[in-house]
Amino acid sequence: MPVKIHLLSPCESLNIDGPVFHILRQLPQENRCDSLERADVIMVPITYFDWFRYNEDAMNKVRGKKWVLVDYSEFGWNWDQETSYNWGSTMLNCPKFGQNEHYQKFDQFVRENPPILTFQRELLEKDRTDKLIPIEYTSHLQEFGADTKDQFLKRPLEVSYYWGRSSEDRVRVQAEIFNLAAKKGIDVITQFNFVEPAIKDNPSSKKWLAVFAPHYARLDVNEVQGIVRKSKATIVMPGCGVKTFRHGESCGDSIMVQPHNNLAWSYPWTAGQNCLEMSHLDSFNELKEDWLYEIYAAAMDNARNYRIDTYLRRWVVGNIERCL
Repeated sequence: MPVKIHLLSPCESLNIDGPVFHILRQLPQENRCDSLERADVIMVPITYFDWFRYNEDAMNKVRGKKWVLVDYSEFGWNWDQETSYNWGSTMLNCPKFGQNEHYQKFDQFVRENPPILTFQRELLEKDRTDKLIPIEYTSHLQEFGADTKDQFLKRPLEVSYYWGRSSEDRVRVQAEIFNLAAKKGIDVITQFNFVEPAIKDNPSSKKWLAVFAPHYARLDVNEVQGIVRKSKATIVMPGCGVKTFRHGESCGDSIMVQPHNNLAWSYPWTAGQNCLEMSHLDSFNELKEDWLYEIYAAAMDNARNYRIDTYLRRWVVGNIERCL
């Protein structure tokens, strides 16, 4: 029989973080259970809200039952990725959680009633165990499939980068792209609506896209996807968390370029194999085309693991069943 999972908010208002709820509500139909009493497992998602109020009555119903913690918390753009924060042990060392009495109560509950399994977004690889494993944002955009080698190498944009200011490191990357343009003769496109005119104006130039897109002026992500698919690579920079929506949105359309990180991944992104690191950007236009396409092809294979239906069935439900 399929394991029955009931989703429960630990918050008095019964709120669940919107993007997290969007993912978890798409658990396979056969695994969803609207009754806490009939459920085999209770799933409790947690993130940070400054208005969070601990729901003691709801969490008391979890005592003595099998439950799973799903932690999508983030620790800030300047987190050093050296100190681990985990519920029930070290989370209260993180200032924004440790100074909040309601998160203190939640942490105490976790210590006294350990879950059978914890999924954690910002999990350091060194802290990964059989009962403490990673989780990510999933790939939910339309799947177009991998380009042929010829199609990929003819993409008109070398690198694309679009960002909002949730990290000061993102600002620095924008500056670095312009510095690189001055050294390498790269054409930098700074608005989405400039892409097609720039391609027509000079089809043979090496073009990079670098767009600051604040929350009040964002393009619909489905439109952005079409632009990403014109790019050989896409820079994915940390925001308030290391793992971002971009990891799910970009992984199936181009090569992801990201800073080195110390995090655990459900299905690893390994520099030089299925993604690139920021250090590759200085010489991106000189990289061997055959090697680039090999990385792209491997990236497309790994991206399939993050398709929301596959990911929830294999990674989330599969690991819950393993721990029962």
